[in-house]
Amino acid sequence: MFRNIVIGAAAVWALGGGAALADRLSEHWQTPRTYYIELSHRACDGDEMALGILTRDAWDDANPVAMSNLAWLIRPDTPCIGVFHDRREWLTLQKESAEMGYPVSMFNWGEILLTGSFGPEDFLSGMLYLEEASAQGYAGAAELLAKIYAQGRHGVEPDQSAAYMFFERAQSLGLDEGRLTRLIDLIRNAETGMRPKLD
Repeated sequence: MFRNIVIGAAAVWALGGGAALADRLSEHWQTPRTYYIELSHRACDGDEMALGILTRDAWDDANPVAMSNLAWLIRPDTPCIGVFHDRREWLTLQKESAEMGYPVSMFNWGEILLTGSFGPEDFLSGMLYLEEASAQGYAGAAELLAKIYAQGRHGVEPDQSAAYMFFERAQSLGLDEGRLTRLIDLIRNAETGMRPKLD
């Protein structure tokens, strides 16, 4: 499997934790998520010990949260200098983590399936992964589902009642006020046929 990561002296960039932690999960997932995000940031900065722990926990221990964070690290567009980026391994990690029920990976894998960005589109599976991620407490999944139903994306017939239901789910899961405001504006504009202003 994935064992050929090469780390240079140091990475010049590391993603800040604020955005990655914006959508909190249940404590069952949030505690390991916080830990593995920190490890992946350290690995991105060139910390070989952090990379070793993350890699071991992802591949040897099959930890879905570690898999998701290793997937972020090796994703082709993650700008960690000295990290071997591997599209095939990234997709494998995302899929396996999603199949193990980690809500963030279920969201990511659902989006990949819906868009067909890295293979054939699979609308039904993509929607099921997003709905399960929402049911497991991931606010970002509820937010995306509200947008899909409001605007009729990916071949879905617009359904305002479903859009409002997922808006309420995102709200109950603690989606931040700015995103909630933009989401309700998008839903209302879709109802009236208006195009929302871009931020």
